[in-house]
Amino acid sequence: MDRVQNSYVIIAKKYLYIIRGVLLKIFFTLFDESFNRALLSFALVKG
Repeated sequence: MDRVQNSYVIIAKKYLYIIRGVLLKIFFTLFDESFNRALLSFALVKG
């Protein structure tokens, strides 16, 4: 029982790690886009 539970924990951790990585990638992509847009509008306002 303990061994089965342990393998489930390992699998769950692996999936959580993958999901977190994907979410972080999406977040940073969106953040980069909005950041670039903000920089662009700032540059347009400035000059």
